[in-house]
Amino acid sequence: MRIVHANCFRYNLSQLEQWLHDRRLHDGGALEVMEPMIEATQLLQARKTDADVTSICDMCAQLSTSQVC
Repeated sequence: MRIVHANCFRYNLSQLEQWLHDRRLHDGGALEVMEPMIEATQLLQARKTDADVTSICDMCAQLSTSQVC
């Protein structure tokens, strides 16, 4: 996936997060369901060098090892 697509996907997720907050629906579990998608888009946007491995692992707590690799 190209970085442009990841940016668009993350923007759309942000809009959905805001929509949930505006309607006070964020406590209903929807944000928890979205968390792996949010982490996946952050992973797509992140630098991926050997020096970044620790920060990537910290950033992706909801994703499994196979999803990150």
